[in-house]
Amino acid sequence: MPKQDYLPATQADFLAWHLRFAAKLTELKLRYGVTDAQLAALTAEKTALDTRFAEANRLKAEAKAATTALNAALAASEKGVRGLVRQLKAHAAYTEADGAALGIIGPDEAGDASTAKPVLGVRELGEGRVELSFARLGWTGLRIYGRREGDAGLAFLAVDTDPPYVDTRPLAVAGKPEVREYQARYLDGDDEIGLPSDIVKAVARP
Repeated sequence: MPKQDYLPATQADFLAWHLRFAAKLTELKLRYGVTDAQLAALTAEKTALDTRFAEANRLKAEAKAATTALNAALAASEKGVRGLVRQLKAHAAYTEADGAALGIIGPDEAGDASTAKPVLGVRELGEGRVELSFARLGWTGLRIYGRREGDAGLAFLAVDTDPPYVDTRPLAVAGKPEVREYQARYLDGDDEIGLPSDIVKAVARP
C-alpha cells in the first residue's frame, strides 16, 4: 500500500515534527555519519521557523482584529446613514431630484424572472471560510449550492437573503486547503427562478 507523505501538512505539526526529528537525529548522528554542521543547520532552521511562525500568527491576529474593527465601523456608519436618509425622505421639502443627486434612491426592483441570473463574488477569508457576495436586485434571496474538490456534484448549502453568505464548513481534512465551487439561483419567495449563476471557484485555506 502506498505511504502518505511523512511530512505533516500543517505548519504547526511540521514544527513539532522538525523538533522531534532534530532531537532523534542528534542521538543517531554517529551511526549515519551526520556532521555537527548539518545538525547546526537544523537548529538554525528551527530557530528561523519559530520566529517566522510567531510573526505570522501575530500578523494574522492583528489582521483579524483590524477586520473586526472595520466591519464594526462599517456597520455603525451604515446605521447612521440609513437613519439620516430616513429623516431626509420624511421631510416635507424632500424631492426625487434631491434623492437622485444624493444617491439615496435604490435601483429598480427585480426584472424578468425567467432571465434573472445571480452574479457571485468570492473572497477567501482563511480559517476554512469563503465569502460569497451578491446583489438581491429585488428578489427574495439566493439558494446556494457548493461542491468540494472530489465531490460528485453540486449540493445544496443554504438559502441566503442577506448578503454576503459565508461558507463556514470545516475543512474535509484539517489543515489541508481545499478547492470549493459555488453556484446559485435567485428565489422569488420559496421558488427558484431564472438562470443559474456561473460557477465560481475559491480555495478554502486553514
